[in-house]
Parts: sequence; structure tokens; C-alpha cells
Amino acid sequence: MRVLLPILAASAISSFAFADVLEDEGLESLSEDDLAFFADDGADADADEADFTPRFLKRKNVFRRSRPKCAAVRDQAGMDMCRRKGGRCVVSAGVCKRITRGRGFFVPSLCHDVNPNTQEKNFCGCCVKRPRKFYKLTPPDLTIKFAAAAELGDGSRISLSGSLATDGSSVPAISKITVAAISETNRSTGLALPPGGKVTVTPDPTGGPDLIVEAKLLASSKDIDSIKGLEPEVRHETDNDGHFFTIPQTLPSRIRLVISKGSSQDDVGKIGKALGDGNDQRDFELEQTPFRIVSCTIDIQPTPRQQELGIQPSTRSYKDLELPVQAAIAPSLKLRERLNEPKFFFWPPILLKEEHLNLCLQPVRVRHRECATTPWFGFICWSGWTYTYSGDGYAFGKPGVEDQWGKVDITFTWRPWKTIIDNAGKYKAVTEAEMGDFKREVPDDDDCVEIFFAPKFSPSSTYGGGACWGSGTAGAQIVTSDEQVACGVDKTHLAHEVGHALGIMHPGTGHATYADGSTGTLLCGSGWERDNPRRNSRDNGDNVVNPLLTCYMDTINWFNGPDCTSSADCGSCAAHIPADSC
Repeated sequence: MRVLLPILAASAISSFAFADVLEDEGLESLSEDDLAFFADDGADADADEADFTPRFLKRKNVFRRSRPKCAAVRDQAGMDMCRRKGGRCVVSAGVCKRITRGRGFFVPSLCHDVNPNTQEKNFCGCCVKRPRKFYKLTPPDLTIKFAAAAELGDGSRISLSGSLATDGSSVPAISKITVAAISETNRSTGLALPPGGKVTVTPDPTGGPDLIVEAKLLASSKDIDSIKGLEPEVRHETDNDGHFFTIPQTLPSRIRLVISKGSSQDDVGKIGKALGDGNDQRDFELEQTPFRIVSCTIDIQPTPRQQELGIQPSTRSYKDLELPVQAAIAPSLKLRERLNEPKFFFWPPILLKEEHLNLCLQPVRVRHRECATTPWFGFICWSGWTYTYSGDGYAFGKPGVEDQWGKVDITFTWRPWKTIIDNAGKYKAVTEAEMGDFKREVPDDDDCVEIFFAPKFSPSSTYGGGACWGSGTAGAQIVTSDEQVACGVDKTHLAHEVGHALGIMHPGTGHATYADGSTGTLLCGSGWERDNPRRNSRDNGDNVVNPLLTCYMDTINWFNGPDCTSSADCGSCAAHIPADSC
């Protein structure tokens, strides 16, 4: 078997000299082991091995004076994403092609250039070697997914996602649609598609290029909560775990969009070409299709009883809005099922993308101050003030939120801290009666879910250590106690509360609008200092509802998928309570 290392050895190049050669070629990020990793196994080795001679490697090249310096993109855990995909960072697609005998695939997004002289030139990328035998993808294995969002002009935002047909049809299938922050009173308001809701898309009946998009939505607003007779439903499970969350009432609504868009056939054709001879990630990237909202009409249609209580029907209209669209090649349902088969190899493994959802989270902490001596007049401290902050639960809670919901392709934007200045010490131990005042200490964000980190509750077991108000709505708020950290295993408590903010109920709740969480997952109730199951299901991810969720396309998460599909295969709650819970 002829590989790279024997060739280099035969040339009597020392390790030190070899490193210099690599640096001259602009391959300083590749070691001898890296090059051996890419060496052929002999099955198709040929005269191309001459490319690896010292004379070739020493040739002057464009990177001699100003070489790229490649570094791998790293995930939240610090993992080298290029090596995780089975590749190495190199300085160009040409280098990738040479060291893999033309069977390399170049992915710029997994590496970046850290040399300030060259970093804008898109040199660096991850070189992944194609497997010898693989399942050849064809258009039926793939689909074109898209995500789109637009500002409606009054601070409101519409977000939708779906897929484009690959069979010649120009009618897309829209799966999700939300409208956030429609408000005339600066109170959080929004509309979302309920679990199981459908969006219909039909061609323009006049034969024009437009598409008609219609859906029944649920509208929610904090203004509704304050109307007597329309108060949120309260779940306060004192009999088993003390857990607390509220489910606001909603208003029936309808949206009608007229969208103008071009044909998807150019994208469909690009899929076929890329599958045939694609060598670069950019061969698979789709350009944004120029969608446009010709008109948008939103009708709030309260029930007769809601009208009797003072809620009046209303209509909002918008016209001529840009609708930027992210389109990407994604696996079909058929291919997703095949991906779970053992020893199923396909190429390329890092191109396909999928729909993700993002939710903004706003952490809020409390600042207390202490004086070593008794302050004069209550505010003059001669020894100097010392300050402490709540928020210990953030360190445990944030990784749990990202890990558990990341399994079902939901990500979060965490804003910088907001701080409640509590010099009087009112919130050193928050009681159930003080929860309302506590949540009103900072203004409600129209576009973000607040998470209040209380130093402790009084008594400590209040609400089982945490609670959610406004489940599934734009006005959702969470309050959690830092005392959960004393147990040391608070890895899913906050993820559980975020699940309520995403509109998922406890298993067995049986709510008429929002979906129950799967048994055996983090949506199971737990109780004080008893962690929820550290598992999530595909059903939990599919059933999330919150008008603040925004859609976008990103790389498929191959390494951190759901633990189970639904209650049918997730097991019981009791069987999956962590053994190290208090």
C-alpha cells in the first residue's frame, strides 16, 4: 500500500524540515498525522502521489508572505467542529482537493482564518474526505426548506417556515407561522399556530403569480388577563409536587397573506447538479428567493362570550412588505428515517440543513447590599457597602436549557442581565404573595421571555422551586429560586419552566389548546429539589407554541437528537427521575 508517509520517509526529510515545508505551502495547520489521515488506502492510488513530493510542496505559492492561519469553529462545549465531522482545516479548496486525491469536500463554515491580512478572503475551510462507498442522494431524498421573517411596520414581526416542492410545483407547504408584538397598549401580544393547526396555500384564483396563505391562529395578550372572567387558568399542583403555572385564555384569530414569489425550479436544478459534481459547500448553498408580501390581513375574532366581557373584533392590514427568505437543502422524511439505520453511509454528511426555532430569554437578577456596621440614618455606611447578586441558578440552568431543547432544534438568544436594585432587602426571600410585585420590578419585554432569579423563596418549597406565568404566550415570565442549586443537580429545572413558556403542559394535563408534554421527559413534574427527567422527545419539540419563536435554517444536529419520540416510547415519569436527585 502506497501512502504519503513512506514517500516522505524515502525522501529523507526530517520531521523538523517537513514542518517547515508544510508551513511554506500554507498547510501549517496540518501535521504528518493529519496528512496520513487523508492518505488513500491504495485502492485508487495512482501517479497523483507525485503531488506530495518535497519539490512540489516547496514550490512558491501565493500564501508565502501572507498565509492564512486556520482555526476550527468550535461549538458551545469547545468541540472542534471540523474534526467532529471527520476533517481537518486547510487553507483552500485546492489544497483539499490535492491531499484527498480529488475526493475532498471543502466546508468554509467549519473553519475560519485568524490572520488579519487574509481573513476576509475566505481561504480557510474544513476538508472532509468522501467515503469510498456511500448512498448516493437523489432529489427524492431531499427537499428545500425555507424560513422567512418580515417586519410589519408597527413593531410587529411575522415569521414563517415550510418547504418548497421538488416535483415542479410552485406552491410551498407552510408548516409554522407566528406574529409577535401586535399591541396598542405596549403589552405583549402575539398570534401563533396551535398544535395540529394547518396553513393552507393556494394559487392565485385569477391565474397570477401570487399565492394565498390562510391560517387560523390563537391570539394572546396580557390585556386579556386583567379582564374579569378571562383570567388565566391556574395549575397549582399542591397535592403532588407544588408546581405552578398559568395558562392564559386566547382569542380566535385568522391571518390571510398574499405572497408573490418566483419559481423554485432553479433551486431544484441546483440540487441535481450539486449531487453530481459538488466539491464545495457553496455548491449546495441556495440564494434567497425574492418573496414579497403583497398584503397581510389579521382578524381578531373573539367568541360571543368574550365580546360580552368587552373584547371587540379588530382587523389590521399591511401592504407591500419585503420578505427575506433563507432556503436550504434538507433531508426528506424518507431519508431521515434511513439515517437511523446502522451502517448507513451517505454523502455529503454536512451539507443538509433543517429548520430551527429561536426564542429570546431575558435573565433578571436581584442586587442586595450589606454594611459591616449599622448604617447611619439607614444609608451612610462608613465601612463601605458590599454587594451580592442572585442568579446562581443561571450557571446550572442555562446549559440544561440549551442541551435539552437543542435536542429538538430549539435555540435561545440570552440577553445581558437586567438587575433589580433591592437596597431595602424586600426580595431576599420572595413569598407567594410577593411574586406579582417581583415580576413587575422590570418592564415586560415585548420580544423576550423574562426569567427572574430570586435568591430564595419563603418557604423554600414554594411552587416546587419555580413557576411560569403566561405559558405559550409572548408575555410568558418565569421565576426560579437559586436555592435549587443547593442540591447540586439542578440541570433540568429551568429547562422544564422554559418548556411551559414554549406552551407545553405536564403529561396528562389534557388542555383543550396546548399539548401535553411526553411522559418520561423534562416536562414531568418533579417538586422541590428533585430534578426533572433529563430527556426530551420529538413530540415536545414539534408541539411548541409561542408567538416570539422565530424560524431559521441551520446545519442538522447529528449528535444531540431527541431521546424518544412520544409518550408511547418515552417510558413513565417515575422511571426517569434522576437517581442523584435530592
